[in-house]
Amino acid sequence: MKQTIRLSAAAVLVLLSCNLFSFVVAPRLAEGIWQQPGITQQDGADKIKKVFSTAISTMKA
Repeated sequence: MKQTIRLSAAAVLVLLSCNLFSFVVAPRLAEGIWQQPGITQQDGADKIKKVFSTAISTMKA
């Protein structure tokens, strides 16, 4: 019985930790990834869209 309670408590702690990571830490990490090459997230997204649109138009031709 005690072991089941401990296991349940550990599972709850793991779930809470994952939740905290996904909502707090992950956006900060993503922010740092865009800053490393010296571009903003918007500039990066625009460049990615441009690459894909160029590839698609090349495939159609």
